[in-house]
Amino acid sequence: MVMIKTDKARQALRDRGSLSVQERQILILCDGQRSRQEIARWVGDSAGSVLDALVLSGYLATQQSAAPPPPLPPAAPPVPPGTPAPPSPARPASAPVAAAYVEQTRASHGSKRSLAGCKMYAVGILQMQRSADAMALAVRVQQASDETELLLGLVDMVSFLEQMTNTGYADNVKTHLRQILPEQYLGVLNLQTA
Repeated sequence: MVMIKTDKARQALRDRGSLSVQERQILILCDGQRSRQEIARWVGDSAGSVLDALVLSGYLATQQSAAPPPPLPPAAPPVPPGTPAPPSPARPASAPVAAAYVEQTRASHGSKRSLAGCKMYAVGILQMQRSADAMALAVRVQQASDETELLLGLVDMVSFLEQMTNTGYADNVKTHLRQILPEQYLGVLNLQTA
């Protein structure tokens, strides 16, 4: 079963005032393609009770998924450090570097840091910028369908903030990303050191 937003939820997301941050985050993730279990993995242990409350309040509904998702392609072997990967024509040249990090670390799940938390944080920060470029970047980050796309969006967000905001603000955002981004991805965003 997948979770879908109702008209009431869409209106509440537009109004921006009637929901808590966590409720908004969960509603954003409920795109009609993610199951309750997937959303709980993204948000954490508290997601179950919040999802139940959102369903009871009429913000969410459940729907049978039309077809099972296609099987994942076999994982590529890890790329040894220093081995250049040819750029994909559909992605920018930095995509192979991000893809290598993703492939090397896909199996490690021991950290409390999360890409989902980074995605939600980045979207919130970009929405606060109130510019068309920031909104377009927020949509790109929100709609990232895999880790590589998300990491590329985060790199672009950091660059955007460094260019468009004061240094202190951009540094604060990078400091927060350093705290919530899974450690294996810190190298992609050049955030290893404070």
